[in-house]
Amino acid sequence: MPWQRTPTIAVLATDDSDPRYSLVDEAVAFWNKTLQELGSGLCLGPIVRRAMPIPEEGLRALSESIAGVSARLEAERARIG
Repeated sequence: MPWQRTPTIAVLATDDSDPRYSLVDEAVAFWNKTLQELGSGLCLGPIVRRAMPIPEEGLRALSESIAGVSARLEAERARIG
């Protein structure tokens, strides 16, 4: 089933001059070109940028939630064998 809409890429940084913004632009351009060459019908973008303070506790909670999911998946794989 084809995608019904183009996925948005969200980029958070502490200020508008973050040099990693250009890296995101390059990565999206690379993958869009690659996906087009493959005839996938999928493309990435638009890129939405937000410059704002990023609370350390929020980053920690996000990291732990992702790591926690990974740990649970690994435990389930080990249980299944």
